[in-house]
Amino acid sequence: MPVLATANMLSDIAQCKVFHTAAGTAFADFVIAGHRETWPIRSIWFRALLKRCHYRATGATASAAEIRSVLDCWRHERAIGRPGVDRPRSDSRA
Repeated sequence: MPVLATANMLSDIAQCKVFHTAAGTAFADFVIAGHRETWPIRSIWFRALLKRCHYRATGATASAAEIRSVLDCWRHERAIGRPGVDRPRSDSRA
């Protein structure tokens, strides 16, 4: 599966929105256990969440290379100017 298709699928499965800070760091916003969380996409915890969501949705394990490719895609979205991705990070928590 192409990286962009996998990235879109994982974003939908995990129900996360990726955004970048002014410094260019990519974060994901998502709701887990009834509350909103914001994690850096390069964190080990976010990788584990993606793998778990992928497995629950497909019954197959995502390889480390697939997850790495998706994270690289999301990390570079700002550079390629994908509309609707960038927004300032808010310190307030919902």
